[in-house]
Amino acid sequence: MDAFALPSFYDGRVRINLEGRESRGTVSRDRYADVLSDVRKLLAECREPRTGTPVLESAIVEQRDPYDIGPTQPDLYIHWKGTPIAFTHPELGQIGPLPYRRTGGHTNPLGFAYLSGSDWQPADYGVRNSLDIVPTVIAMLGEGDRARELSGEPIWPPRQERSRRSAA
Repeated sequence: MDAFALPSFYDGRVRINLEGRESRGTVSRDRYADVLSDVRKLLAECREPRTGTPVLESAIVEQRDPYDIGPTQPDLYIHWKGTPIAFTHPELGQIGPLPYRRTGGHTNPLGFAYLSGSDWQPADYGVRNSLDIVPTVIAMLGEGDRARELSGEPIWPPRQERSRRSAA
């Protein structure tokens, strides 16, 4: 298959079966963007069978080179519209309904984090993805190189400081 889902409770995560990245990759680099587009189109055509409303709120493509995306990270993040438990597609038919067992997620935009440290200045660091929390804690512990292996981007050190460090 050209694409597959990664396990997730809250959002959808799709990984392209890319040659040279996956052990049995089927998609050439030349076809990568087309396959992503096809997946997005297919999801945009899906409806929630009870209401007839689209299941797709948004589909965000990872902006890094696909060969730099870690082994547990998706190429495409799917934000569902509402809480669909079944999909119906005009040509492919229906999937589900599935038992509703979503106990929560880690990418909901509602939440907050208070972080404190000797290098932090009190400030509003803006809205960030909750996936940024673990890489931030790892960076605060002085293990910033390990944070690159995870989904999300460290909030710490603040962007201005990261810029100064990389220029030095």
